Amino acid sequence: MGLMHITGHRDGPPAKVGVAVTDLTTGLYTSNSIMAALLTRARTGKGQRIDVALADCQVATLANLASSVLISGKPDTGRWGTAHPSIVPYKGFNTKDGNVMLGGGNDRLFGILCDKLGKPEWKSDAKFVTNADRVKHRDELETLIEEITTTKTTDEWLEVLEGCGMPYAKINDVKQTLEHEHGLSHAFGFGLLKKRETRLTFSKRSASAQHGHRNRTSRLRTCEAGQSASQVLLLGTQYPLAAADSRPTYR
Repeated sequence: MGLMHITGHRDGPPAKVGVAVTDLTTGLYTSNSIMAALLTRARTGKGQRIDVALADCQVATLANLASSVLISGKPDTGRWGTAHPSIVPYKGFNTKDGNVMLGGGNDRLFGILCDKLGKPEWKSDAKFVTNADRVKHRDELETLIEEITTTKTTDEWLEVLEGCGMPYAKINDVKQTLEHEHGLSHAFGFGLLKKRETRLTFSKRSASAQHGHRNRTSRLRTCEAGQSASQVLLLGTQYPLAAADSRPTYR
């Protein structure tokens, strides 16, 4: 639904995103919908029917690209790889041993990049003075930048750019990401998982939900085949779901 069409290199075929991003965003939309329904039930005593589809959520994540098409009535501009369709330079550049993202998002930031690359004269070059000029001469400017970025390693460029005020970042692989100092100081810094020969067992207890705000557990009620959604009770409360929905649901 549009996502693969805009994903991939400029001169390459459509590509899928590296993770199941639509599944993940659908889960987020669903959890938000559930929370909104619970708040409505708490205020009105009435349940809600939630209808969430993968396709709908994927279209929603097209965000500004979909808005541009709706406003202009024209087709999108296709795939841009790591580049930005209307900001230059703003993409990943090769280094001696990897890649680094550089975000010269406006004229001031481009000036910072010029200084850090040792090319202050680019700031007054008629081809690069404004972003519109840089977009027009995108290929030439990006080639010039990469001729310089490939002379140092990624870590060396990170040292050069440290504290400059311009957006930049190393393009990390998954292992480097999970071992990054930022992650190690936050929730996802778990380190390597160790395999253990532990027999898998299943609990014989019925399902339950623990409320964080008070020390009690409510039994989850399951739905039998043939029941309508209006007969289902959520989390042991006495509020049925919207009676208008009479479609059968199954366990």
